[in-house]
Amino acid sequence: RMRYFSLSSGRAKEYVLHPYRVVSAQGGLYLLAYVPEYTELRTFATSRIEQLSLLETHFERDEALGEEPFSHSLGVHHGAPETVVVEFSPPVTSYIEGRRWHASQSIEPLAAGRLRLTLQVSIDWALKGWIMSFGPHALVAAPASLAADIRADFAKAQAQYD
Repeated sequence: RMRYFSLSSGRAKEYVLHPYRVVSAQGGLYLLAYVPEYTELRTFATSRIEQLSLLETHFERDEALGEEPFSHSLGVHHGAPETVVVEFSPPVTSYIEGRRWHASQSIEPLAAGRLRLTLQVSIDWALKGWIMSFGPHALVAAPASLAADIRADFAKAQAQYD
């Protein structure tokens, strides 16, 4: 049983969970645990765990988790992978080509020094933040819903400076 402060709801919540592993990623420690109430695997920042106690019950670990807990994310998230296509302009193409962003990536050169990066990843906060970090040098070509989310986030950011 765990009492955890949730940033999304802004309050502490009680969870009964099946702890799978603790992972160090992006400068923090995270608990990956299956939450029966939600029938899904969730990630919890250990710094926000307020109380933890052992119950006298047992559970069977889901082997589908695999070895790499965040295999479909650019961050510390998990979710079903989707095809994401981002096109980059020349000021950042060398930087994009010079790194391995995700195991699923494929890079295709385009006209005028642009390039297309295709990934099979979960659409999460880490992906959106990464795309937005390139500002006007990145364009989401697919999926349309991700492009709309990025557009809305940039509009909100611009409104803060108006």
